[in-house]
This record gives sequence, C-alpha cells and structure tokens, in this order.
Amino acid sequence: MKNKDDKKWSELHQQAETLSRSLYPTIGEFAVSFEALCHALKMGIGIVLEKSGMQNGKLTDILVGDLTMFPLQSIYRALIAQTQELEPLEVSLLDNVFKRITELGEHRNRIIHSAWFIDFKNPEDIRNGLLTQYRPGHSKRGAKESPIKFPIQTIKD
Repeated sequence: MKNKDDKKWSELHQQAETLSRSLYPTIGEFAVSFEALCHALKMGIGIVLEKSGMQNGKLTDILVGDLTMFPLQSIYRALIAQTQELEPLEVSLLDNVFKRITELGEHRNRIIHSAWFIDFKNPEDIRNGLLTQYRPGHSKRGAKESPIKFPIQTIKD
C-alpha cells in the first residue's frame, strides 16, 4: 500500500512541478504588464501635479514611490477631482475608467495569488486543472481558510 501512495504522491508532485514551470513565465509577463498600469497611474499623478504648479518631478517619485495600484488610483482620482472642473459626462467616463482599473486590480490579485505557489492541499484540483488560492483568515472559532478555485487555463489565456 505504501508504494502505491508514494507513487501517487510522486506523480502529483511531478504534475505540480511541470505545471509550475509552464505557468511561471506567463505569470511573470502578467506581473510586468500590470506594473505598466501602475507606472501609467504614477505618470498621470505627476502630470496633474506638474500642471498644478509642482516644479520638481522627483517629488512625485517621493510621494508615490512604491505605492501599489489601489492607492495610486485613489490618489490619481482625487487629484483629478480637486484640480479639474469636469462635465457630468466626463465624470461618468472617469468613473467607468477607474471602475475598470479596480476590476483589473482585483482580477490581477486573484490570478497572481492563486498561482504563486502550487501546493498539494487539493490534489483533485490540480488533476482537474484548478489552482486554489487560500486566503488565511480568522473567525471567532479560530483560523479559517477561504479557498478560491481558479482555472489554470484562464491564467494561460
């Protein structure tokens, strides 16, 4: 019986390793593309600040340095609201753009955090082409996991 279990474990380990090797370059490309969005948000913040009179562009780097997408978009949106008089249609368009940026950020987080590490908690998920993201959490009764299943093919796509 032990040899059978060892063989199953070995096969599963090999499958996860092969899957990791095929997904990691894709995940890396995805992360770089997403960083381009963050860079664009930083550039937008810099442009608004420059138009508002800030002379030293390096101050923008200090202000937004290593912020992630969610705080960057919040700052950018707030700066636009404070420095521009917008027509209702423009406000609607901006709301739509920032809503889409938020959705993209949430989607990015689901993909990135489910694919960083392929584990063996649910061997059936790997066999069925699913990655599982475990969000650690807590409740009144102690620790809990909130797994989110994510199709591997979606990541590849």
